[in-house]
Amino acid sequence: MPRASESSPQLKPSAYRDMHLLDALEQRPDVTQRDLSVQIGAALGLTNLMLRRLAKKGYIKITGTKRSRIRYLITPKGLLEKTRLTYEFIQHSLTLYSGVRRFLRQRLSALAKSGSRTVLLCGTDEMAEIALLTVRELGLEIAGVTELSPSSAWFFGYPVLSLDAIHSLAYDQIVVSALPGQEAVVRRLQEAGVPPERIISFPRPAVVQVAPICEAASARAASDSPGLSAPAPEATDVIILCGGRGTRLGTLTTATPKPLLPVGESPFLLHLLRRLQQEGFSRFILATQYLSEQFQAFIADAAAAIPNLELVVEPEPLGTGGALRYAAERVRSGTFVALNGDTWVTQPILPVLQQHSREAREGTLVAVRASHVEGRALNKGVWDVGPQGEVRGFRTQAEVPDGWVNAGLYVLSRELVLSWPMGAYSLEANLQTLLSHRRARVFCSEARLLDIGTPECYAEAARTLGAQAEPLAHVESR
Repeated sequence: MPRASESSPQLKPSAYRDMHLLDALEQRPDVTQRDLSVQIGAALGLTNLMLRRLAKKGYIKITGTKRSRIRYLITPKGLLEKTRLTYEFIQHSLTLYSGVRRFLRQRLSALAKSGSRTVLLCGTDEMAEIALLTVRELGLEIAGVTELSPSSAWFFGYPVLSLDAIHSLAYDQIVVSALPGQEAVVRRLQEAGVPPERIISFPRPAVVQVAPICEAASARAASDSPGLSAPAPEATDVIILCGGRGTRLGTLTTATPKPLLPVGESPFLLHLLRRLQQEGFSRFILATQYLSEQFQAFIADAAAAIPNLELVVEPEPLGTGGALRYAAERVRSGTFVALNGDTWVTQPILPVLQQHSREAREGTLVAVRASHVEGRALNKGVWDVGPQGEVRGFRTQAEVPDGWVNAGLYVLSRELVLSWPMGAYSLEANLQTLLSHRRARVFCSEARLLDIGTPECYAEAARTLGAQAEPLAHVESR
């Protein structure tokens, strides 16, 4: 089986301690350091140091003065980091499990050619499931399933026996499918007199070292895994709607399109693209119309840092709906993400993609609470959401006092959008009609929404995002 370093980037246990810490803090902001130290298997002093490091990086905020009232609040930057680490862990695990399967096929194919037929499994974790499938694929037979300390009575229809029962079982080969802990099983088998040539154990992969500290996060990720495979971010196109004139900003947008207004030392659009890159996305389509030549210059300047950046220029102002329909002609992925080029939503996109795929939807629309909109929720529109997230209605109004506000972030089927009419129209005002009789749901998020469309919110963006991205000239290609 290939070593982890040969098939995927080397994974640092510290990164997964960070993921586990962020996951635990998201679930319980008031958790004690002592409880955290037990969860991640680290000394109390080390746990304290890790929390301080996360705070220094801006991933968490530590609030409260009394020890009994301290809370650890995950920042938007921390949520992005947790999503990135979780995705990296899942990708690394899938690579390792694929290697395990290849390893088993090689070893068990040789067994089948020798005329032997029966395989005994020792262990009932994820590796045992892979072993079971491989045994069946090769037409071999399961002699039984054993475990050092049986934790369940059955494993895929086979009774789970104590390892001491191997003397009463007839088998040709033993597959040690217990990770972690395979060393203890191999040692017990050798003490029982099983010849080494009849024992198949896996080369120790890096995932074994980090699995215990990732148990809660990986279990949650597994429970959230879609029934249909979620598209990987790097294979999912992203359309960013950048065609508006930004009239609410007055003279600020007379000579500069709203997404290209500077926030700190970088255009707002660069902040947005960098954040999407951090989540794993790499293919971007800018739907533009107003002052489109400036976006062409931006793409030329950003080519080294963001290579897969494409420009689509509307022949005339098409509104958000018409612009999305026009740009969808350039989409290559069956599912794609669409978002406004003048808004910042702290909701990570990967969980939205997963839910969209798990429920085989054609459209998923992200909404946030009106109280979580920075500034006034002007002209955002409010969804009437059913108990299962179904769209029961949508209304636009000047002021939104309460409810689920449209965040301008969507996961959509390319086929769905290509069925929409060509022409100029508003996406927000016509979504209910466009999604009528289609498999669409609202993803209700507790995230925050920042729209730079007013002078007040633009100033807020400069304060909150100004230090989070380097100037374009200083960004190196990754």
